[in-house]
Amino acid sequence: PKSLGTMNFIVAGLDYRNEWEPENTDVLMVARVDLLANTVRAFSIPRDLWVTIPGFGEDKITSAYQFGSDSAGRDFKAGVASLAATIEANFGIAIDASVMTTFGGFEQVVDAFGGVHVDNPYDLYDGQYPTADYGMKEIWYPAGPQLLSGEQALEFCRTRHQDGDDGRTMRQRMVLRALLDEARALDSETLQALV
Repeated sequence: PKSLGTMNFIVAGLDYRNEWEPENTDVLMVARVDLLANTVRAFSIPRDLWVTIPGFGEDKITSAYQFGSDSAGRDFKAGVASLAATIEANFGIAIDASVMTTFGGFEQVVDAFGGVHVDNPYDLYDGQYPTADYGMKEIWYPAGPQLLSGEQALEFCRTRHQDGDDGRTMRQRMVLRALLDEARALDSETLQALV
């Protein structure tokens, strides 16, 4: 409802593979939703940014969720609270809610849409893309229009060997925007079924 006005959300992708391994936020954005103006604005936070994590000291922001989660026995809410406190302490932005997924969850969302259409601005190659089993593989996405499956969209959003974190965050925003555009083009009945 518009009575809520403006809300700030954490949008994050967790690198969660097994219970005994770290849960880093490999993708981290803050989105400001203005229900009165019908706008959404977002910015990406580089995963390797060195910050103060309240209650835990200094480390990369990718670890803030993990510190909170681990301190409460791998509790999701504690992880989110730690990440929100870190964003507020370092950027002065109060967080109202969060939207998080794992790599597998991201793939499922994209696949639920039947893939995602993007216009890749340049050839993208990574000869050492990290696989889920801690191996490596080669990936290549040519410049131009692409229809990416969930697995391909994850690769497209995660790779950073060619162009660093700036290229990676640009592709993440590109894919999220394309998903939003595809969701907005659906009729309400189809969208409800998709959700």
